[in-house]
Amino acid sequence: MLYKYRSLCSERNENEDSTELERVKGIIVDNVIWFPYRNTLNDPFDCFPVLCSNGTDKEKYEFCKRAINQAYPGSSDGDKQGLINHFYQNADIEQLLDDCGMLKKFDQFSIFSLSEDKENLLMWSHYANNHSGVCLGFKDLVLTGEQPLPVFRSKKVIYSEQRYSINWLLEKEERKDKIMESLIRKLEPWSYEKEHRIILPGMGGLVKYSAECLEEIIFGNDSDAEVVREVSRWAKAREKQPKLYKARLHKTEGKIIIEPLL
Repeated sequence: MLYKYRSLCSERNENEDSTELERVKGIIVDNVIWFPYRNTLNDPFDCFPVLCSNGTDKEKYEFCKRAINQAYPGSSDGDKQGLINHFYQNADIEQLLDDCGMLKKFDQFSIFSLSEDKENLLMWSHYANNHSGVCLGFKDLVLTGEQPLPVFRSKKVIYSEQRYSINWLLEKEERKDKIMESLIRKLEPWSYEKEHRIILPGMGGLVKYSAECLEEIIFGNDSDAEVVREVSRWAKAREKQPKLYKARLHKTEGKIIIEPLL
């Protein structure tokens, strides 16, 4: 079982077209989940690996030459040579990739994040509005849609002390594998999340999932009683009803206890 923490706030933030409560309703009533792109994630380093060009001088020069010819096909040979010399001499691989549009490869993926842990104090605080939100339990999450989708298995995030790096001088297929690997790499301070990710290529936004996958709804210790009743009504209207629980703070120990909702 993997878990998604959400706020149940009914106030609408500026520049947003729906409230957190409405989004949770979409998950429970409409069986849709939101896949964001990398530039909306809360970790500024997430999915932004270090790009480098480790190789011989000849390999670096040939890479600059190919990239410039691809990015500026209509430029004169003299202008192209000037750009090749500039990027080769300054070793500014990231700027070159950006100018050539190659960084857009990272924007072709969207990510749905889940956690192994439903009893994490920090997760309840950070992602469930200070224990007033909800934690949704999914088992073997299967995505559906108007067109049949292939099965996208969740991948466990790998945490490390250093940012992940990609040598752009690698062969195309190996570089592609490295790009995919970078999408499940995060820095060690985020390891408390125990995160798993489903990564979709070429799409983002709302995606439908199979209704049978939602098995648990856990309300936070400080969740509002009226909101709990409303969300419970949505859950009980489903053909397959998820089990309802309440997260409570242990009276003597610094941990959370999950109990059936009464």
